[in-house]
Amino acid sequence: MESGAAGYTVNDPPDPAAAIKRKDVESMMDRISLILVIIGALNWLMIGLFQFDAVAWLCGGQTATLSRIIYSIVGVAGLWSISLLFREREPIAED
Repeated sequence: MESGAAGYTVNDPPDPAAAIKRKDVESMMDRISLILVIIGALNWLMIGLFQFDAVAWLCGGQTATLSRIIYSIVGVAGLWSISLLFREREPIAED
């Protein structure tokens, strides 16, 4: 039998349980990303209003390794959040 790129044989349908797991992981990543983006936005708000960088204050300065890791994680979360703009939404069932 021929095998496709995902390891399925040509005649086998995809596993519905795997699709549900993928959707659950994606939903969890969406929530984590949104939380991190909000934290980053609040940090930028404090920088703009009070000239106070909470991440730098907590981690020992803007150039500290831990600060750079946190800035990078928040940036990756922002990139992930871009995908939220282009995903198709499931309609909400009305009762």
